[in-house]
Amino acid sequence: MNIKLLLTGGTIGIKSTDSILDISEKGTSLKLINEFNAARPDMKVNFSCETLFNELSENMTFSHWKQIYNKIKTISKKDCDGIIITHGTDTLAYTAAFLSLMLKPIEIPVLLVSSNYPIEHEFSNGLCNFVTAVDFIAGVGTNGVFVPFCNGEAPRIHLGSRLLQSQPFTHCFSSLGGVFYGEIENGVFIRNSNKNNPTPNCIEKRNTVSIPHFPDEKTILYLKPYLGANYSVFDFKNKPDAILHGLYHSGTACVTRESKKNSIVDFANRCFEQKIDFYVAPCDSQHPMYSTSKDMKEAGIVFLKDISCVAAYVKLLIAYGSFTDETERQNFICNDIACEHFYR
Repeated sequence: MNIKLLLTGGTIGIKSTDSILDISEKGTSLKLINEFNAARPDMKVNFSCETLFNELSENMTFSHWKQIYNKIKTISKKDCDGIIITHGTDTLAYTAAFLSLMLKPIEIPVLLVSSNYPIEHEFSNGLCNFVTAVDFIAGVGTNGVFVPFCNGEAPRIHLGSRLLQSQPFTHCFSSLGGVFYGEIENGVFIRNSNKNNPTPNCIEKRNTVSIPHFPDEKTILYLKPYLGANYSVFDFKNKPDAILHGLYHSGTACVTRESKKNSIVDFANRCFEQKIDFYVAPCDSQHPMYSTSKDMKEAGIVFLKDISCVAAYVKLLIAYGSFTDETERQNFICNDIACEHFYR
């Protein structure tokens, strides 16, 4: 089996010096491969390694995404059986969503591998995640973007388009709606039978929405709701291309009429006056709509239903950076491209 290993840095490739964690300049790929060979001497894998860049993932930028994307586009099924990308945990969900949407379709599996602690740490899951990625490529090989991660139970495989951000303190990952794609037990993949988990055919199926070129870098302002949010501080001397505003778990935000500075509706109306598109997420289409949500919808705010805020943000980045035609842009935003929609 042949696997292309692309290194980008992250916790899986760092060293600890005087209690400070920073990028290790070399040795990551050799250490990973040596530990893999020791853990799985039964598997014969040829790793072809390449360092794209060496960066902590909190420092990832749009240009880093472009480097990863451009490299993957040069790799085909005749070159290898799968691709493993080492990546930090902080922005892992965003990169996973971006590649899921941009690489649809793809003819080989792409797995982003990270670690909760440096690889030499006694509680590190980096090697487990790496072994899980290899097992998935060897035993399943579904074409798409996936993230293996061990939270202490059987190693789980998450669909890249549904991965949520890691939780602080526990450093654990989960998938949209709690529905992960599957688990690896004793090297064998077991797909999650939940009805909202897409089948391999759904994941590999081509979608009619094609992205004309690599997206230009655009500004999507991403805000979150909190009690006492004061929108009067925004004057937009430098206007964003669009706004994504998060919602509480029930698909709501403040629409109070007592004070305009706290109302998302009044804020959205100000944005509309300045020709700034306004979106909100997440929104569960199967859950009854509250009166506050109804007020937002009637004001013209666009609800991005049944996807995570991570996927919504990335879709808007791609849509506004790729499509000038409004119909094509909305088609991309609203359609299910890479199984990012929880309900199908």
